[in-house]
Amino acid sequence: ELRTCSGPRSSERPREATFARSSAFSPRMDSFLELKLALFRMLGKDAWEMLAVTGEALVLLPAAAIIAGRLWLRGSRAEALSWGTSLLLCIATVGLMKLSIGDFKWTLYGHTFNAKGFPSGHAAMATVFWAGLALIARDRLVGAMLLVPIPLASLSVLVLWWHHTLDIVAGLAIGAAALLPLALRVPRRSPRSAA
Repeated sequence: ELRTCSGPRSSERPREATFARSSAFSPRMDSFLELKLALFRMLGKDAWEMLAVTGEALVLLPAAAIIAGRLWLRGSRAEALSWGTSLLLCIATVGLMKLSIGDFKWTLYGHTFNAKGFPSGHAAMATVFWAGLALIARDRLVGAMLLVPIPLASLSVLVLWWHHTLDIVAGLAIGAAALLPLALRVPRRSPRSAA
């Protein structure tokens, strides 16, 4: 018996049975759904939900406040303010878009685009938080490692059926665009710079 994303335990058929072999899907879409189901089964719901936390605003915002405070006290006030501006810009953009657009289904030349909670706040927050830390990091290797949670958060909300692909792509784009104030403020590093 599976719990769906909408709440309590359901005695209905498991969600995967609903999508297994529907004639409404093209063979390409069918294989995409099978991949999502295989990934879901590989780690299980609890593990994917733990990975989704890497993009959860309720976790990342307090962490960002602590890190920005440390940057401020360390004398990196411009970086702290720029990163804070990026975070607020991202939150405002995602919030306004979710309120104004939300869910939709749009067909163009026979191809249907679905959105479920457009855009993905998890993908946007993961991008602005983790990529922001990567920009601030003094070492490029540490910066590269800080980028790992972004695809994990994005993939987890896709596998958990919380968002469609379009939502995630839009969330990643919003998170990246929101980093512009920080990217313009952070000094360029040499390839082997380490502090």
